[in-house]
Amino acid sequence: MPASSCEKDAALVSYLFARADGHDIVVPSWQQHLQPLHAVYRRTLQPLFEEAIAQGERRPAGVFHKVRTCTVDEAEMRALDPDGWSGFNVNTPDDYRRALERCAGLGRTASRPGRWVTRGARPPSVPPSASPSPPVHPR
Repeated sequence: MPASSCEKDAALVSYLFARADGHDIVVPSWQQHLQPLHAVYRRTLQPLFEEAIAQGERRPAGVFHKVRTCTVDEAEMRALDPDGWSGFNVNTPDDYRRALERCAGLGRTASRPGRWVTRGARPPSVPPSASPSPPVHPR
């Protein structure tokens, strides 16, 4: 029986964090494009990002060359996410339609724009030591 999407997501995130040793950023690559919104960043980079924003840089990737960056290639990503959900972007109405179709096949529904809910799933628990981080919500 295949793992649920939440389990796959957790495995992928754990893998990215595991790759962070010795790096400031761990960024996945999908279809030859970096995925900075899926990346793991060290908190110590905040001043560098603030400086970049002050200088007009609006892309996280604009900072990657200045720090120790590890790129996780698509083959590594597919080992943990063979269905390709982690590299699936929704940028157009057609992408959104395809996302709805994919989710319907997995028993997922959109509870509101931008929020996916797996029917019958519970959000992962957050240990008390994780605060003051924001709460974890299901996708």
